[in-house]
Amino acid sequence: MLRWSGGWARLFGPTSRGSLIVGGMVGAAVIGGATILLPSLALAASPPPNDNLATAASITDPLPYADLGVNTSLATTETGEPTPSCVFGVNNTVWYKYVPTATTTVSASVIPTSIVGNDIHAVAAAYDGTAFNNFVQQGCEASSTTNGSVYLAFPVTAGHTYYFQVGSNASYSDGPTEAFDFHLALVGAPGAPGTPTAFAGSGKAGVYWGAADPGSSPITFYTVTASPGGETCVTGGATSCVVIGLTNGVSYTFSVSATNSIGTGPTSPNSNSVTPFAGATYHTLTPARILDSRTGLGFVGPLQEHVAKTFQVTGQGGVPANTVAITGNLTVTGQTSLGYLFLGPVATSYPTSSTLNFPLGDDRANGVTVALSGSGSLSVTYVAPVGGQTAHGLFDVTGYFMQ
Repeated sequence: MLRWSGGWARLFGPTSRGSLIVGGMVGAAVIGGATILLPSLALAASPPPNDNLATAASITDPLPYADLGVNTSLATTETGEPTPSCVFGVNNTVWYKYVPTATTTVSASVIPTSIVGNDIHAVAAAYDGTAFNNFVQQGCEASSTTNGSVYLAFPVTAGHTYYFQVGSNASYSDGPTEAFDFHLALVGAPGAPGTPTAFAGSGKAGVYWGAADPGSSPITFYTVTASPGGETCVTGGATSCVVIGLTNGVSYTFSVSATNSIGTGPTSPNSNSVTPFAGATYHTLTPARILDSRTGLGFVGPLQEHVAKTFQVTGQGGVPANTVAITGNLTVTGQTSLGYLFLGPVATSYPTSSTLNFPLGDDRANGVTVALSGSGSLSVTYVAPVGGQTAHGLFDVTGYFMQ
């Protein structure tokens, strides 16, 4: 044993006479009655690399961004650092920098994964600016419970510089060490919906599209906008709607945007061009089967749960090329679970409505009238309550609408 004036330490391995140089300041120790000089054994440790504003971690588009498992127990607060408005003091802060390339709404969430200390509460604040002396706070959120998460959302402007300050609430820190791991994610508003498909009616147009990525919050509604004119329709989350108030004989395209609790995302590409008309003529057909997945007619193999499959309609069963919609019977057979089929002009693996509902072990059919895609096709999706299920789909066309 080595006896220090302030305590004891243990040396492993042989020693030599005189000074033992390991690094650091040399101190006195007693070995077998002899005093020698020994270095200090104190360990040096460093704060996180993004401890200061000047070394803030850089976040770049596209979002989301994640920084997982970062320990801030050795993080500091620097001179002049702002105190977020939602707390009376903040400790152990780290910084993130973000310059958005588009004007949108973003959210930041901080999720502590471990806590050192008796009562540590996470804090997150966001600022618009480039230095402490010109910061404009955009938002602040503090955890109301120990080890609780915080969530912050606010709009950002393209080209502005934003800083995120993450730390612990000094007012609630009664432990000897303020340290916690945190998770930071920046997530935008919903993504752009899929390219819409439009079909015309008299003074109106039906529009279908693929669902948008919801971002950090469920989609609350979609907005479809016509061009020219700006007429709109709004859905409560469904991926189709009808735009009314259009002028017959005028050509239109349509775009779609999605909105959630965070904000509105970017618009979709424009749809195909359609021209509303005074009316469509319906033509009956001798029923003809154009889909039978059991035999490979239309597409090969059974329907897989939540996987949309597409089959061609125009040019099949007497349906001409300029058809805008058809009538027919959709049938399910051989299903391994109860569920429903969705039939529509856009391939949708997670539809929000059903065309044909059915139990297990019972063949079911339903008569439908459905618009075709711009390429004259339809898509069908099998939805079941559990994964890994299959079913066979059949479709018999009985008539068509032509402009």
